[in-house]
Amino acid sequence: TPWCSALIDTKWFDELTGIAVGAIGSGQLRQTRIIRSTDGGLTWNIVWTGSRLREHCWKISFPDSDNGFVSIENLAGAGATYFLKSTDGGRTWQEQLATPGYVNCQGIGFVDESTGWIGGWNTGTAITTNGGASWTGGNFGYNVNRIRFLSTSLGYACGADVYKYVVAPSGVGDPPTTPTPALSRVRPNPFSGSTTIQYRVIEPGPVTLRVFDAQGRSVGNLVDATLGIGEFTATFHGEGLAAGTYFYELRTPAGAETGKLKLTR
Repeated sequence: TPWCSALIDTKWFDELTGIAVGAIGSGQLRQTRIIRSTDGGLTWNIVWTGSRLREHCWKISFPDSDNGFVSIENLAGAGATYFLKSTDGGRTWQEQLATPGYVNCQGIGFVDESTGWIGGWNTGTAITTNGGASWTGGNFGYNVNRIRFLSTSLGYACGADVYKYVVAPSGVGDPPTTPTPALSRVRPNPFSGSTTIQYRVIEPGPVTLRVFDAQGRSVGNLVDATLGIGEFTATFHGEGLAAGTYFYELRTPAGAETGKLKLTR
């Protein structure tokens, strides 16, 4: 189009009014851009163009008709990361600084005007409870590319896995809860000799990784250390163990996760 060189996501409020996000320019000269239509897409107006190079808009989240958020992917892979916020239905946009360290932002999703998550490739997620003014570790997900809420009590995100956000009926009136952390991956699984558990630490502190058999007996203590933020791997060897299902338990400052290991012969 004459307004954008790349379009990545779109949001429509009714049959006539909508926005599309992406970039203008290409390669090293790419800049963020948002365009808006009020005639069903026949014509468009430019409502935002970024000032920095090597960035493009990626995903849109509007928890209501007024408040909207757009993630910005930093193609340079370094430096500060920003996102865009609108409080007037997408007519105007303001740029805000995202959480430090999340330079490759892609997925963004807000359950209401205050609480939302942001994620991206080679990163975990970050959460805000004040409309993006500040962010902390989001306690779920990895490589999160899209976050969508169907209501204030149900949402989904996809990345390395699919994640589900649920607020139980008894929790009405309580602050939204963060989805169960999904910090690990196992490859290969099933396995016959050994397998590698890859895990990510998003908050520094004590980390343990243990393996148990189906009767709950410990068969391996793979990690028991204080670790910083980053990605780590641990190898579990099945020699001397009977074929069957085993369970690993990963505990980090951000939360705990269990998973199955299938040993074959």
